[in-house]
Amino acid sequence: MKRFVYLMLVCILFGGLTGCSKRVGDGDSGSENVTKEENPAKTEVKFVSADYQPGNTRIRKTDKGYYYLNKGLRYTDAATGKDMYLCNKPECRHDGNEFCVATNEKYRFNGFCIYSGTLVAAMIEETDTQYLYKLFTIALDGSQMNELATYYTFEKSQGQACNRYNSQLIIHRNKVILPIEILGQEALEDTFYYGLAIYDLDTNKVTFLDEEAVSRENTESTNISAYGDYVYYCRKEGKKTVLHRRHLTKGTDEAYKLLTGFGGTYIVLDDDTVVYSKKLGRGLCVHHHETGENEEKVTLQKKVTHILTDGQLFESMMEDELGRLCTDGTYIYAFGTSTVIKSTNNETGEEMEQRINNLYVFDRALEEVTVINRAEDAWTITWENAEEELYPYLFSFIGDEAYVTFTPEEFNGNEYVFQCKRSALLAGEPKFEFAYSLSYR
Repeated sequence: MKRFVYLMLVCILFGGLTGCSKRVGDGDSGSENVTKEENPAKTEVKFVSADYQPGNTRIRKTDKGYYYLNKGLRYTDAATGKDMYLCNKPECRHDGNEFCVATNEKYRFNGFCIYSGTLVAAMIEETDTQYLYKLFTIALDGSQMNELATYYTFEKSQGQACNRYNSQLIIHRNKVILPIEILGQEALEDTFYYGLAIYDLDTNKVTFLDEEAVSRENTESTNISAYGDYVYYCRKEGKKTVLHRRHLTKGTDEAYKLLTGFGGTYIVLDDDTVVYSKKLGRGLCVHHHETGENEEKVTLQKKVTHILTDGQLFESMMEDELGRLCTDGTYIYAFGTSTVIKSTNNETGEEMEQRINNLYVFDRALEEVTVINRAEDAWTITWENAEEELYPYLFSFIGDEAYVTFTPEEFNGNEYVFQCKRSALLAGEPKFEFAYSLSYR
């Protein structure tokens, strides 16, 4: 009998040591766990070759809900709006302990996405002497986090790792594109070390874009995208910004010859066609890879209303500068820069202010579909958790869904993501529904 009691006490003791930490009397952090499974079965992830979605720059979503970072990895149920930490450990406090998938402080996020039915995350682990750049898979229910590879190691004595936290991780045709940025500790100056790793999910091999994996001599790769058999990226070469494409399997690299003044803003429509803008340009240009031809195609123009001295309104057109480009595969979205125009009636002293922030929509032939002023009242949102009006910023597209990141006028580290139908957006009458909120550490 004594032996039986002893065994029971041992079982209780060791059973209480498993899972995430929780102090007696502490309540939950205000959010429930995703599931309550104590012993989830380990499942092998079979990666399926797929194409990167160029229009989806930030949204990680399944048909059931959203995955995002807000002081940890979180999940929001799309049907109910219920928000929770992505951790299925019972009684977990989500306090950064090493067993918590959602808030584990051992690793820093360096970009993540959904791919082949799992979350794939680039992480940075900091030891006493090194920064370890790692790739993980995280189960959609938060039940497990498995390490795939350590794709780069850097000595802390040489510099400090820079992480991109909430950036989108690009995976295309089973290749993971992994930018590396390190702040070096050189005498009397801050020097950045750059590199671009490509991890093959089929062979588990890592290759690097440059001869030396990471170096202060390497040029930073920016505006990275993927299409077909290629990864596209921009690099500074002297005073010029040059667009490159690298074959994902052959490793060959080609530089595009675009019109003078290209500043790095571009989208890939197909293997032959790139749409881009010139720096400080007010229009769109097209490059055809097969012929090498460049054509200045579209000039962006915005309508401005003036008050005449007799109080009458007068409308005129002025050229608009291009801020960003995006495509959902069907349409091309060109974002004009924000402009505030003020005018005064000399006789009455009446003042008029216009906030113009146009979204120009084109088809693939660059024929205009519509122009939407996204600075009108319909585009400002006063939300219950925000103390001021929110203004639209970043866009993402998934099928017939459009997602807009709204930020307060004075950015305070918070962003709010709202969703609307693409058809309503194109009609100029988007009806926004709250999806989730972001908070940066």
